Amino acid sequence: MKVIIIIFGICVLNACKGKELKKVRGSYISSVADTTKIGCNCFFESFKKDANGDTIFRKTTTDPVFPFGSDSCARFLNKNINPAMPKKLGAPAGTYLVDVRLVVSKKGGISQLTALTKNGYGMEKEVVRVVKKLKQFKPAELNGRNVAAYKDVFFRFNVK
Repeated sequence: MKVIIIIFGICVLNACKGKELKKVRGSYISSVADTTKIGCNCFFESFKKDANGDTIFRKTTTDPVFPFGSDSCARFLNKNINPAMPKKLGAPAGTYLVDVRLVVSKKGGISQLTALTKNGYGMEKEVVRVVKKLKQFKPAELNGRNVAAYKDVFFRFNVK
């Protein structure tokens, strides 16, 4: 099964290589890519609109980034998240990964924070609370212009 997936992925990437992108219903696709949306670099899938009416992209030329780098973002999260909260709320011992998705606007503002995991014990609420404080990102780019895009922020809780 793994071999088939790898070969299929290589075929699609080779088919997309060097092809011109065209806009179809708000999405940029290669003239040879079909609508299976398998994540080829030449396929830029648009999804929804943000509060400003701008299309939110999943795949972009460059991803949205925290202005001072991912290390700075990680330090901010570690400094501001209360790691004891899950234990106080009765979480069993273990390691929990929290994934929060947000939209970074083409101006760099953040909105639409959504917890994608459901660990409970206040973990997702705590990460969302702190991520809201990040306020500003460097926006994603698509073909040289700033665009709204999704960004996932991860945080790991170690409950002992």
